[in-house]
Amino acid sequence: TPLEAAMEQYVSLDADIDAIGLDAIRAVAKRGIDRRVCGLTIDGPKVPANRNPWPVKVGGKQIGSVTSAVWSPRLETNVALGQLAIGYTPVGTKVLVQTPAGEFSAQVSPVPFDGATKK
Repeated sequence: TPLEAAMEQYVSLDADIDAIGLDAIRAVAKRGIDRRVCGLTIDGPKVPANRNPWPVKVGGKQIGSVTSAVWSPRLETNVALGQLAIGYTPVGTKVLVQTPAGEFSAQVSPVPFDGATKK
């Protein structure tokens, strides 16, 4: 939903309009979201582009997945987008990402990736 994608500013929950999906979004807003799209920076060597979601874990428990990842030559690190359980979304939260090349440390990072996380 737009709420999970951190796009609340583009949704008017109080609008008096007939829009497809608006009632569903209002219901989600009322009960709260359980996951959110976040940026991640992944430590280690260049990771391959992912074709399938990669598990994201904390303390051995899967708390989300990386949906897209790529090496950033400008930032000199791997950057990724993923969906994480809401309790793990604050910027700076440490996580582990399981890739085909192994498990790597990562941290939740602000989006857009503007260089603030450059090593």
